[in-house]
Amino acid sequence: MLSPDAQVLVLLCSHLGLSREEELSPLTLREWNPLARKIQASAFNHPGSLLGQEIGELRRQLELGEAEAERLGQLLARQEAI
Repeated sequence: MLSPDAQVLVLLCSHLGLSREEELSPLTLREWNPLARKIQASAFNHPGSLLGQEIGELRRQLELGEAEAERLGQLLARQEAI
């Protein structure tokens, strides 16, 4: 079983559970690095804390734009795929 932090990394940065037809794409390393710094500086403190969070809370705590928060929410929603 994966730790919550590892689950978030897989959900956000891999193609696991995504079909080729979906427009949703995982985060690239260039996208992940600044997000990781935001997570560490936020009340979440570590990636595993993102699991189960509402999109609005992700947006507020991580100071994300609406589209970016929605994308994270969709990627995290694949939790049952792993």
